[in-house]
Amino acid sequence: MDSVKEMVLSICAVSLVIGIVNTIKPSGKFDRQLGIITACLMLAGVLAPVYDGLQNIDDYTDTSQAEENAAALAGAADEEVVRMAEEELETALKRSLADKGIPSSRLEVEMNTCDDTSIDISSVTVVSTRHDEAETELRSLLGEEVKIYASSNY
Repeated sequence: MDSVKEMVLSICAVSLVIGIVNTIKPSGKFDRQLGIITACLMLAGVLAPVYDGLQNIDDYTDTSQAEENAAALAGAADEEVVRMAEEELETALKRSLADKGIPSSRLEVEMNTCDDTSIDISSVTVVSTRHDEAETELRSLLGEEVKIYASSNY
């Protein structure tokens, strides 16, 4: 929008200069040369804002900021996905323990994302008065690879 304003302003200024020159020129003697000069001035007045705009085009093609924003957004999305997966797994494990009649006062799941963007269960911490049974049940659900910390108190 600013470049359009600059273009209109420069056309007005050039038109004013051309009008002044036309009023003070000698009659008919330099019409052709003056016409060429005024046409060149008008063209320069129109093209100057366009040229300035082309000089500033690097500001719009610099993608480093966009790449940084995209990386930050992807990181935040990954963190949110892991957090939601942890909550869902905690809920499911609590429900599974409750179905087996094993009380749990606290159950926490810790997950992380791997290099291939898969989600890995790092560890599960459970606090239960029947911590041995809770650990056995969680081990049967999650497998031997997951670290399970079971205790009867915090």
